[in-house]
Order: sequence, then structure tokens, then C-alpha cells
Amino acid sequence: MKNKDISDWNTTDFTKYLQEEHLRRYGIEYQPFGKWAVEQGHIGRIIGTAKKEGTHSKEFLKDFIDACFNEYKPTALYPGISFGFMLTYKKQIWQRVELAHLKKSRVEAAESATDWDEVEKWL
Repeated sequence: MKNKDISDWNTTDFTKYLQEEHLRRYGIEYQPFGKWAVEQGHIGRIIGTAKKEGTHSKEFLKDFIDACFNEYKPTALYPGISFGFMLTYKKQIWQRVELAHLKKSRVEAAESATDWDEVEKWL
């Protein structure tokens, strides 16, 4: 999976990523927030499935997960974090990542919309 481009990831890849990162960062096995199928359903809704378009890009979702992992401070009572917890209690991180992605998209759109031939003529 490490060699697989994020744009090619599916729900299973995100689930494996959550498990691998959780074990790497916290040294304990990942546990879903409720049932695996519920978490995978949320992931599918966000990134889309073969039958339905998602609400956000796969790159966005990975950035959101990474930001949650980066900011999470394990405690004795809560030694790990799940995707369901991220979605439920880390909405401010979602918003920050979403804003960063929107800004990036706007910059890329502005750069691609600039007609450099016209700029050269004007100069």
C-alpha cells in the first residue's frame, strides 16, 4: 500500500492505513468506533464508491486522518483514536483541512486560468 498512489486508494486501503498508522504511532491495535462496517461506510461516503460519488477527495481524507493522528494525545483512559471518533469529535480539524484544500484548489485554478500569452502582450 505504501507504493500505491493515494488517488488509487479505496475504503479497504484507508482501513488498512488507519490500522498500520495506529499501531505505528501508539503501539496498540486499532479498534473501530463501533463496527467496522460503519466506519467503512463513512469512508465510502466521503471518498465515493463505484456506484456513488464522494463528498471529498482521497487526498483530503488522508490529510484529515493524518492531522487527527498528529494532534491526538493518548491517555491511560483513551490510548488510541478511531476514525469514528475523528469524525464525531474532531470537526475543527476537518474544517481546517477543508479550508486548506479549498485555498489550494483556488490557487491552482487561478494559476491555470492565467493566460500567460496575454500577460506577455500586456507587458
